[in-house]
Amino acid sequence: MMNGLLFFWFSWLIWVYITFIMKKGKERTFFAIWTLLLISGSSFHFVMFGYKLSLGYLFLVIGAMVMVASTKRLFYHLFSSLTLMVLYMTIKVWENFFPIWMILSKSFVIPFMMVFIILLLVKGFRNRVSIGLLGICSGELVYSFILSSYSLPEPVGGYEFFDYVVVILFLFIGIEAAHAFRVKIRALLYTYKKSFQVLTEE
Repeated sequence: MMNGLLFFWFSWLIWVYITFIMKKGKERTFFAIWTLLLISGSSFHFVMFGYKLSLGYLFLVIGAMVMVASTKRLFYHLFSSLTLMVLYMTIKVWENFFPIWMILSKSFVIPFMMVFIILLLVKGFRNRVSIGLLGICSGELVYSFILSSYSLPEPVGGYEFFDYVVVILFLFIGIEAAHAFRVKIRALLYTYKKSFQVLTEE
């Protein structure tokens, strides 16, 4: 699959979700602007300390740091981000030595593995998104450092990286939507049960 295709498709879908489904407020405005900055900045690169970075990657790191800094249990969340960083870096290094990606799509395998670990470590949609993004951004940077040490430079925050990011976000939104749907169904069933009990008592 062409790198970046998932990113552009899913990022616009996420923007539509944020703009038209999320509750109005400062948080929705922040996420909507942030998503547009990521989309527009993903195509621009600059060099910093000898490393080629995507402008979208920089926007992503800044936004993730702001979100993590505003969460409770900061030290635990930073530790969780460190765990995700090591996981992402390990998977990326491991894929260079094993041909399993020839039969599995890494655009989905890596995000699914990351989301699974995040669900085990962190609770809450906002916390999961912020810690997941900070962890994968840190892992991408460290992975680039490792490749550069072997004279194999690779841009930090390429389209493949953004494919991982949007799949992770899309999975989180899907999980959150499924949870909200389940809560509504339970509330409806509970209301129906109470109404039925009242009718039978009469």
